[in-house]
Amino acid sequence: MKFKFVVFIVIAVVAAVYFMTGIYQVDPSQVALVKTFGKYSYTTGPGIHIHAPYPFQSHVIVDVQTIRKQEIGFRTIRPGQYASRKEEALILTGDGNIVSVEAVVQFRVNDPVKFVFSVERPEELVKFTTESALRERIAKRTVDEILTAERDRVAYEVQEMTQ
Repeated sequence: MKFKFVVFIVIAVVAAVYFMTGIYQVDPSQVALVKTFGKYSYTTGPGIHIHAPYPFQSHVIVDVQTIRKQEIGFRTIRPGQYASRKEEALILTGDGNIVSVEAVVQFRVNDPVKFVFSVERPEELVKFTTESALRERIAKRTVDEILTAERDRVAYEVQEMTQ
């Protein structure tokens, strides 16, 4: 009799733990993308939520409020200390000169479903897209234009192209 009671308690605890795998919390700056059998089903906002336990449903939490940044031409080692990345920084201008460009790209996740499920490494995609747009815009201008009057225009055009 005592053995059956212990077995029942163990099974009840295991079942409770299993069903608790479906409980999750989403912070105020995040959303959760719920997947049913690995396919996206729906999005939930901040708060405590429940879905069917694994393997039936799972979730991916995405921070949609934080502004992410990508550095082009340099890397921050620690605040106030930077390391140059020459392979990214050197760009050929339209008049045949080479300029060293360092830029910071800031972005926020607008569509978390596409951000998570459509692209394998989305941060790298943003970096490469911005770098490509920057090279294209600089290649159409002279070094004098880039360093003086056209600098803000280039930044605006790159932002528009990247978006």
